[in-house]
Amino acid sequence: MTTPPPAISAVSEAELQRIHGELHLSRIHSLINNHVIAALLLGLIPVPMVDLLGLSGIHLRLIQQLCRHYRRPFSQHRAVALRTALVGGAIPVGTTMGASLVKLIPGIGTLTGATSVAVLGGATTYALGHTLVQHFDAGGSLEDADLSRLRVAFRQAMGEGQRVTEHLQRDGVGAGSRSPQA
Repeated sequence: MTTPPPAISAVSEAELQRIHGELHLSRIHSLINNHVIAALLLGLIPVPMVDLLGLSGIHLRLIQQLCRHYRRPFSQHRAVALRTALVGGAIPVGTTMGASLVKLIPGIGTLTGATSVAVLGGATTYALGHTLVQHFDAGGSLEDADLSRLRVAFRQAMGEGQRVTEHLQRDGVGAGSRSPQA
């Protein structure tokens, strides 16, 4: 029987756990940030309402990928209901529709609408991702989501999501894959 090289056997269980935790956080932040960037780019779509439909798709894909990462069962029905409860409960429908519809006004309306949809989309995507990460880290799943508790966490994450989104817009969407951490 061969013994492992000294460098491998010298790694403690605690060190392996720390490395595993860092990899987990890195994957989660990358997953969320990629979806935030996609939501920001949706603001560039000049056609009103198409951007909001795309944002729904980005949110559902984020939920699906988080479920896969955490090895939780994914149900599209539950994901849609959860997304609607969190995002719709934090931002009135008229606000998001208005931000999209203002794109109908040539020039300044298109620019204002693009910026508004990008900020709302990026912030809600960030908040949705981080809210679900907290829930999944605590052992939760889509089936046992406590909406009142998750709504509070979502609203808190929206503020950080706006700061991250504004940072990405200011420094350029492709400026880096890491966002400021909460």
